[in-house]
Formats: sequence, C-alpha cells, structure tokens
Amino acid sequence: MKRHIRIGYIGRNKSWEQVLGQIGASWDRVNPGRPIPFEDYSCIIVDRSMNRAEYTHVSNYLQKEGAIIDTTGTFCSSSVQRQFISTITPNPEDPLFGHIDEVPVHCVSYSIDSSARLNGTVWFDPSPGRNMAFCGLPIDQLWSEFKTAHRPFGSTTTALTAERISQRQSRPYVDVVLTLLRALHDKSGLPFVHKWWHPDSNKLAATCRIDSDYAPLDTIKLLSDSARELDIPLSWFLHTSHHEPHLKDLIELLPDTDEVALHCYRHYEYSTSEQYRSDIHEGLRLLNTYGVWPAGYAAPYGCWSKPLADALTSFSFEYTSEFGYDFDSLPSTAHASGILQLPVHPVSIGSFSRFMADQSHIQSYFQQVADKKYLTHLPLHLYHHPNDCEPVRFADLLKLFDRDNYHWMTYSDWSNWWNKRVSKAINVRYDTKTGQLHLTKSSTGSIPIAIHQHSGLHVTVSDEPTLQLEELPFRPYIDPELKSIAEKRINESGLSWFRLKKDQWLTHLWRNRA
Repeated sequence: MKRHIRIGYIGRNKSWEQVLGQIGASWDRVNPGRPIPFEDYSCIIVDRSMNRAEYTHVSNYLQKEGAIIDTTGTFCSSSVQRQFISTITPNPEDPLFGHIDEVPVHCVSYSIDSSARLNGTVWFDPSPGRNMAFCGLPIDQLWSEFKTAHRPFGSTTTALTAERISQRQSRPYVDVVLTLLRALHDKSGLPFVHKWWHPDSNKLAATCRIDSDYAPLDTIKLLSDSARELDIPLSWFLHTSHHEPHLKDLIELLPDTDEVALHCYRHYEYSTSEQYRSDIHEGLRLLNTYGVWPAGYAAPYGCWSKPLADALTSFSFEYTSEFGYDFDSLPSTAHASGILQLPVHPVSIGSFSRFMADQSHIQSYFQQVADKKYLTHLPLHLYHHPNDCEPVRFADLLKLFDRDNYHWMTYSDWSNWWNKRVSKAINVRYDTKTGQLHLTKSSTGSIPIAIHQHSGLHVTVSDEPTLQLEELPFRPYIDPELKSIAEKRINESGLSWFRLKKDQWLTHLWRNRA
C-alpha cells in the first residue's frame, strides 16, 4: 500500500497552520463530514469540536490505525483538566522532549493527570493499536498577543544578561509538534517527511544584522571590512537621522554583497501608529534619496506592538525583524501586519555591558549559542551594534562560526528563499511493502527534503523520483550531547530576581528617556 505523507488539519486556527508551515509539512484541511481515506493522510490533527457524523469518520480512521493528534480531549480515554501554566521545563530524561530548554505558556492550558510529559500537556494513548496523542499546549494562542517578558540569558559559566522579548517563543511549540509527528509516524511504520528549513542540505542558514544606532562612519567601515575578509555578508539596518550628514558616503562604502535596510529615522519606541508611520516614512524618504529602496525593517529595541503592526500595513516591506514578536525561531507571517517576520537571537555583545561581563565570558556565551543552534538544527541569526565594542571584538565573534558549517546570507536572501520554500508544494508517498519513498520531482525544486525515521534524520536534495530508505544514511535527529546540555541548564543558576527586576526598571527608564 502507498500512503501519502500528509497531515490533515481539522480546525480553523492560523497559528496551527503557521506551525505546520514552519515545519514544512505537507498538509491540507480535512472535511470530517465525509469518510477520511486512510491512504491519503498519515496523521490527522483534531483542533475543534465535532458533530456525531464527524466524530464517527475520525474514529473510523483511528480504528484503521491512522494517527491522530487531538487538542480537544475528544478521543482521550483519560479526563482532561484545565490549569494555568507559566513555564514548562522539560525533564532532560524524557527521550522525546528532553532536548527542549523550556516552553513558555503564560495562560490556561489543558493537561492529563496521568501524563508526566510537559506537565501533562502531552499524552500518548497506551492502548494497543491506538495511534493517538493529546496536545493541550496553547498553540492556537501563538502570535495572537503583543505581550513581552524581561528574560535572563546566559549562565554562571558564560556571560549573563537580560532582554525584553516576546512572552511566547514559537520554536518550542514547533519542536513539540514536530516531535509528536515524528513519534506518531514511527508508531505507524511510516517516515515523516517535510521541507527542510535551510537552503543547503549540509549547512545551517546564518545571517548577521547590524543595527547602526548612533555609529560613526569609520566604525561602520571597520566592521564591514572585518566581515568581508570572512566572506560574511551583512544586513545594515540604518538609523537614518544620525547618518543623514554622511548617508551617501555610508551607502557607497558598503560592498555589493551587503544589504541596506531601515532601522528607523529617530531611535525611539513610539506609542501610536501615526508616530511610527511618520518615522518610517521619513527614514524611507532619506534612503530613497540615495537610490536605496529597502526590503526590510527592524524596529528600535526589538519592539513589537499593535501601533507598530498597524503602521507597517501602510508600507510594502518584504520582511521585518523584531524579537518582541518572536526570537530564535523560524520565520512566520505576523497576523497583525501581514508581513514576514525573520526572528533573530535577541542578545548582542552590547547586551552584556551593563552586567560588566568580560570578553572571555561573552565569547563563551556565543560559542554556547552556536553549539546549541548546530545541535538543534536551527538557523543562526545574530545582531550587533557598532558602538557596542571595539571592531576587533566583533571580528573575533564572527571567527567563532566555522564557515564550513554555515550558509551566510543577507536578510533579503533569507526572506526570498523562505518565500520560495513556502510556495513549493511537497508531494510524498511511502510504499509500506517496498520501503520506497516516492517524490513528485517538480514539487520542491531545489528545496531540501528532511526525512525522519526511527529517531534518525536524512536531508537531501534529490533528483530521483524514488528513494529506498534502507539505503540512505541517517544520523540522530536529537544529538546525545543535548541531554548533557539540558541537565547542565537545570543545575546552573542565573540572574537573581532582584538583579533582573533592577535591570528591567533601568532598561525601561533608558528606553523612555526624553
């Protein structure tokens, strides 16, 4: 029998759809009012209540040993409870979810008392022949609010700092859903296949963004030269009012491999959409004067708010990047602005200055960030301010990242590739008798395909319409080293409550100074 590796979604929530898009799964909406063909879907996600006929059709699919992720509790043999959860810290001993640092929740979720996984918010039905999991995490709430949190970064063995970031980060939720899909497909005897989130099958996507806040021209040139020597293209987000006297010279000194985008006109965090609209319009006017039509925008201080989102709808940016929206994750389209968001790591070298961190600890921090990104297959997105340190320290930072492991891109390159990835369909069938994977050759073009089977991962850009899975080399998707990192994370101390609150208050005063 040939079965499509495709997810059927029964629901109406944009956040669930975006998570499936971030993963790169083949999916479509299922009408449970009709019988569900067993061979057409490898897993069904039930994300709304159903009438009797719909329930019967999904139950029939489940009885045929089809796989289901249930978010409603309808198909659970155990009772579902409501509870408010702030943050979930996974048990490092959990073979499925122990690699996840934490899951920020901050709202009412649903759980099953008999489950020890993720505070009971995830449960696998133990009944023989019943391939079903429950997920009570608030995935439907992702990107639906404009809430932020002041969160610590670093540890006692690296530099310590704190930053205001989005209250809910999407990446842990993507990890949870991907893990559920991998586990359920394994139980079904199927591989799970999705579009990879890197343009190169053997390297991680990487970007380096420079927010030019109040920087002098000579420092900008030194940073540009350092990156050029390492063949790393930079994306410059310009503070245009500061650069106005020498903006033409600044634009001309940057190499063609770099990108110029807009940071702001005045480096303020505004309270109304009209203020943001006026500031962005003025910044664009200056850049347009010198023939620059920026594709992207990044707000001062990583701010993300309803006034900013409303203002952005008046412009035609291809992407924006605010860690008040999301961070250390995969791109998604903001519901409020309709513009692609490119998440960045929210901590820069300058973030450590107010905590008096020394250079060796800062280097250790970013080395740890790079190691974790590599082990979790995440893109690496850094940012920097030219005034944060001597240019040589920036160059030393870039040298941490082995060029053989990274595919360095500008933000526009990354945005264009991601949009290409979104536009490409993936059509995959698996022959349960022969173990062959059948790909529609034109479905993905040059987009790499990730194949998960028995906890292993194989990434390929294949011109072959048929792949024999037993002949492919698989490597562990979850590297064993992640377990030791997770254990170390739990045992290390960070910033004290007092120090964190003090930094939050001082940061608030700085950003709201006259």
